[in-house]
Amino acid sequence: MKSVAKTLFLTSCISYLCFLGIDFFRFGFISRFFWIHWFLLVAIISAVWWSKFFPNSPHS
Repeated sequence: MKSVAKTLFLTSCISYLCFLGIDFFRFGFISRFFWIHWFLLVAIISAVWWSKFFPNSPHS
């Protein structure tokens, strides 16, 4: 499950940045069809999920 969370996080981050860049240079090219911030939402959720696999640090 750790690899699924990591893959989901990295894929959604890369997709978000690529689509955001494309939409920046050609306004409306992506956002006309769907809300690209879904990728950011998935990235945040998968980052939290992925962080659950790491033990707590002793300095916390």
